[in-house]
Amino acid sequence: MPDFFDWATPLFFPGIGLINASGSFRGAPFRLDSYETTIGRRLDVHEYPLRNVPNAEDLGRRARRFNFTAYTLGPGWEAYRDALLNACEEDGPGLLVHPFHGEQVVMCESCVVSESRASGRRYAAFQLAFVESGSFETPSYGIDPGYALLGQVSSGYGVMEGAFSG
Repeated sequence: MPDFFDWATPLFFPGIGLINASGSFRGAPFRLDSYETTIGRRLDVHEYPLRNVPNAEDLGRRARRFNFTAYTLGPGWEAYRDALLNACEEDGPGLLVHPFHGEQVVMCESCVVSESRASGRRYAAFQLAFVESGSFETPSYGIDPGYALLGQVSSGYGVMEGAFSG
């Protein structure tokens, strides 16, 4: 049997198909054969009565979401299953090594696991959903240039009054 963690070795399992990519989440390894990634923009769409054309406001990039079915199989598959389950339940963000998207800092949104021991093949299949964690940045603040200019204009009126009153 081929080595489970050899990235170059595709594995074929009846009922699963060709498993040809490896990844990990928080160091817990898995294999996967297909994935889905959701990307796009956050929009606020305004639709008004008696208008045929909407107005869409761009509110920035949408958080990236990674959904896929991961497998733990081969010798020691139960230990890999447990490691992946524990990784999905840990607090905070973790490192996802995605075989097609590379390293991503994500949070596990959901994990559904099913196991099979049919036909002598033992494995666990995970329906995994991850969302990029991003970073928390507080809004910056500073002196508003327009307000500062307004203050200078007000003091300028006093200087002009003095120049003309005299």
